Amino acid sequence: MLDKIITALHSLLPNFITERFLTSITRGGFKKYLKNTGWMFFARIFLMGTNFFVAAYLARYLEPTDFGTYNYIISFVGLFSFIAGLGIDAILSRELLLYKEKRSEILGAAFYIYITSALLALIASNTVAFFTDTSLETKFLIFIFSLTFLFQSSGIFNVYFQSFVQAKKNAIIQIITNIISSLLKIIGFVTGQGILWFIVLFIVEATINALWAFSLFKKMGEKINWTINTMMMKELVRKAFPFMLTIVAASIYLKIDQVMIAHILGVKETGIYSVAVRLAETWYFIPSLICASLFPAIVNAKTTDIKTYYSRIRSLITLMIVSAILLAVPLFIFTPYIITYLYGPLYEGAIIPFQIYIWSSISIFIMPALAAYMTTENLGKPLLMSTVYGAIANVFLNIILIPQYGIIGSALATFISYTIPATYLYIIFTRQEQKIL
Repeated sequence: MLDKIITALHSLLPNFITERFLTSITRGGFKKYLKNTGWMFFARIFLMGTNFFVAAYLARYLEPTDFGTYNYIISFVGLFSFIAGLGIDAILSRELLLYKEKRSEILGAAFYIYITSALLALIASNTVAFFTDTSLETKFLIFIFSLTFLFQSSGIFNVYFQSFVQAKKNAIIQIITNIISSLLKIIGFVTGQGILWFIVLFIVEATINALWAFSLFKKMGEKINWTINTMMMKELVRKAFPFMLTIVAASIYLKIDQVMIAHILGVKETGIYSVAVRLAETWYFIPSLICASLFPAIVNAKTTDIKTYYSRIRSLITLMIVSAILLAVPLFIFTPYIITYLYGPLYEGAIIPFQIYIWSSISIFIMPALAAYMTTENLGKPLLMSTVYGAIANVFLNIILIPQYGIIGSALATFISYTIPATYLYIIFTRQEQKIL
């Protein structure tokens, strides 16, 4: 199947594209990683298809005000997601690949880091929520949604499956969990449930995913060293610390816009803006998925052939840019029809913000590839600084533009703030590449 897809792409795409990156990334052993990506891609396409239409109906069902509250809760809690895990996701795959003989100890230490940090995230998010000017109902819903932090420890199994090219198992978990969640949402529509029902479903989905992932991990005959290894935990946190700071900044500029809109303009405007954000973010799984699956191949190439290593990263960046443009152009053109048809006339205000927001996909698509390079090279500081620059720009631009231009101003702030870190990291990569080659 993979060979047929590659042949089709060679015949359909222009020669300069296939020569530039397609031949490079499909050569030799890299194919097995693409097959691994195929399973992940299939799962995400399935999830995208179901979530796309279910989310659109959810927006219609709740209407802008309640949908705005729903997204405000998710964004507010998301601001504290950097605490849960302390950034070890960024280095766990690398550690498992480099120190295979210690993987049970590494997974055990990662598990305890997740549990401890999840409790901290839960406490922090609800403490801050207590002092906001939101209603008691909103504070209660924030508490419910923040309970999802407790199940994020299952992320270690997802990282394990990806690191050792076992994406099929992870794909099955995601598909079945999504089917159950979608059915429960439909039941909520039919029975006339409120926001609480749909927030609780996040807990249900996280529980199913965690239990199933752990079960599959055990069936593979793998083990986790459940002894609390404080030295290993400290080492993982130390290595992950720069990336945790990066996640802090990323959490701010990914979530702060909807939180600020809610407090400046109201939750109704947040609901309308959320449609633009969700529609754009529907496609953002593509670069993250490809880069996460190909990361092992990039790491392996570094240890064998430095030219192949840089060639693969360059090819990956080129692929991401081309993919983003091919995605953005038709979506920009057909935005009025997509939003009006799927979400209804109440959300027509999201058309222009989305047409601006979608061009952020170019930066979003290349960031995972650049981040993978920075992670491999242990260049945590540039990765951190790029995200900090973007976060600061996003906050200040939102403060300036939201009062003057409303949600259109927030979309402009997002586009500019996403471009800054991608440009900064791309310049660093290019300079390093020129030095080496």
